[in-house]
Amino acid sequence: MGVQKVGPLLLLGVWCTCGEFLSLVVFAIRVIGGLGGCIQNSYRDVLVYSSFVHSAWMLVCLINSQQLFLFYVGAYLVQLGLVIYYLWRRNSSFMKSGK
Repeated sequence: MGVQKVGPLLLLGVWCTCGEFLSLVVFAIRVIGGLGGCIQNSYRDVLVYSSFVHSAWMLVCLINSQQLFLFYVGAYLVQLGLVIYYLWRRNSSFMKSGK
C-alpha cells in the first residue's frame, strides 16, 4: 500500500454515491486479497495481498467519514512501516525476489 492508492480511493468515495456499487467493490477487493494471500509463501507476496484487503477497509472507512479514513491510512502506514523495518533488520530478502 502506498500513497498511490489514497487519491483513487478518495475520488471513488467522494464522487460515487451508489452504495451498492461501493459494497460490491469492497467485497470483491476483500475476496481477491484474502484468497490470494492464503496461498502465498513469501513475505513480499503476502504484503501485496494484504494491501488489497487494507484498501477495502479504507474504502469502508471513507464511506463512513473522511476523518476515519485519514486515521486508518495513518495507522496502516505506521504498521506497514514497522513490518518493513522489522524484516529489514532481520536481514530478510523479501524485497529482492517474490519467492
